[in-house]
Parts: sequence; C-alpha cells; structure tokens
Amino acid sequence: MGASHAFAFLLPFAGGCVIITGDQERQHEIEVEDTGDQLGDKWVQLAAGGLHTCGLRENGIVECWGKNDKGQANPPSDARFSQITAGDSHSCGLQKDPNAGVPRCWGDNTWGNVGDVPQVAFEKLSAGAFFTCGLQLDHTALCWGQNDDGQTNVVPGEQYKDISAGAHHTCAIRVDGTIYCWGQNDCDQATYPGGNNWEHIASGTQYSCAIDDVGEITCWGAKQTNGCDYNAGTTDSPETDRKDPTDPWWFVDIEAGPWHACALTSNEEIMCWGQNSQGATDMDNDFLYENVSAGGGYGGDHTCALTTPGNAILCEGFDTWGQCSPPVDPNDVTDTGTKKK
Repeated sequence: MGASHAFAFLLPFAGGCVIITGDQERQHEIEVEDTGDQLGDKWVQLAAGGLHTCGLRENGIVECWGKNDKGQANPPSDARFSQITAGDSHSCGLQKDPNAGVPRCWGDNTWGNVGDVPQVAFEKLSAGAFFTCGLQLDHTALCWGQNDDGQTNVVPGEQYKDISAGAHHTCAIRVDGTIYCWGQNDCDQATYPGGNNWEHIASGTQYSCAIDDVGEITCWGAKQTNGCDYNAGTTDSPETDRKDPTDPWWFVDIEAGPWHACALTSNEEIMCWGQNSQGATDMDNDFLYENVSAGGGYGGDHTCALTTPGNAILCEGFDTWGQCSPPVDPNDVTDTGTKKK
C-alpha cells in the first residue's frame, strides 16, 4: 500500500458536523445554514504543526488535534487567544485580556520553548521547529528556544513588519520592505534575494518564500545541489494572473510547511507546491478560503484550510496521528463554507 493520504471535511449532520475521511465520496452540494447565536464559535485561524494542528475560534478558545506526546495538542483552558502558531511539538498563542499580547505556550519544553516564554506583549508570533520568534509592539524581534544554528539570534533594535520561523532559520521583513534572514543557511534559505518591496514572508525547512507589494511570490533556497534535492519543488512557486479578463488575481498570504508551501489568492483560492507524497498540496478549490496553514513532520506533510466564512476546516495529507481530522463538536456551526459560483 502506498503512503497514507487522508482528508478531513466537516459536513452538516443533525445540527452538528461529521468528518468524511479516507476514500469516501466528497459532498459539495451543501446549503449554508444560519449560525445565529453561534457566531462566537466560528473558526478564525489555523496553525499546522509537525504532527498536530490547532484552531482558534472567534471567542478566543483554542482546540488542537493530532499527536500529543509532548502536550502540544493540549491548549490551556484558562486563557483566551488572539493568534496562534504551531511548531514541531509545541504550540503558542498571543493571549487576550487581561494579558493582552503576552505569549503562552504548551508542549515540548526541551529547549525552553514553553518555560522560557518572554512575559512581554507581542503583535505576532511564529513557531519554528523547536523555537519561536515574534514581533514586539515596537516592531523589534525576540526569539527563544533551540538555537543550535543561530535561529534565535535577532539583531537588537532592528524593526520589522513580518516574521517567520522555519526549521533552523528565521526570516523577517524590515519596515522598509527589505528582508533579513538569520540561522542555518546550508541551502541558501537565509540568503536574501534582494529588493525592497516585500509584504509577507514564510520560512520552511531549507527554503523561504515572500510576497511582494504586487502579490507575486519569490522563493529561494533548497537548490537541487549540495544535498538539498529532497526539497525539490519548494522554490517552484506559481505565477499570478492579473490580466485574467474574467477574474484577475494575485497572492495575499503565504504559509510554509517543512517541505511544501501554500498561498492564499485574492480570489480566496489556495495554491500549494512542493513535496506531495501524501497529497498535502491537493487542496480542494471548489470552495472559498480565508486562511491556510502548512505543516508536517517526520513521516509526512499536511495542510489545513479554513473556508469562508470560517465555519469549516478542510485538511489534506498525512493523517496517521489525526492531524488532518478536526474535532467534531455537537455545538459546532454546520456551515461547510461558501462554494464558488
């Protein structure tokens, strides 16, 4: 039998949701139900880690599923969050009041991922494999956790507008639009491609990608030389089509998994590229999406995406630990998302 390939899809059933998995036929002709007072339960963000996935609801509650050997899928129940991120075996979130912006992490603490969390306010967090970086309110970067390749060695005082932690390197976009990367650079993943018009950045295992101010993607690293060929395809990003007469589009956000990347387009579609042995890049574009997250660990990759308007999760890829099988709650909204016309 070939590699494990599973998908998880929430469908309406008796006021709740069920998961359709394996080779069962997908059902697309689904009516969107009125969520009424359940709007606070909508999903607003996903974070795919190594072999687990976490989801953030509109009311600040985090739920995680998948591998939980280090507690990475056990979010604290006494906190509410505004943003989440997931590494290989740890997860983190930015808390809401009364500790607004202060990170809280759970899971593996081997490198201080959980125990050495700075007690200061951040505006964004990004978890790497075994470390975490973030942008503080003054736009300076701060990292903690594993530092064997200098991946947490930030430049003091330098200001950024976006940051992304990879496996053993970190990249950030300065406020002037230029990029600075630090940490492991064996495949040129930390070698700045030049230019000063970058808006969003994503760091993977041995590659990095960024979106510029016109919505184009450039990726670098993971060259098919010097032992980097197992990442072949991660730098082969798709091109936009702003001149499409019926539906011009460009890229608005990007997420990097270890060996594959996914980007959200202006017309709310998802495009993925890179390693696809478990189907992690085979996202279903019969629906509109508002968020996507690429993850993976030893054994395989997975991708989870949030349909518009945030009521359903669709995952593709490696599912041995249930990382592609979102939780089913009888109180969940029963909307499977907006279907493309």
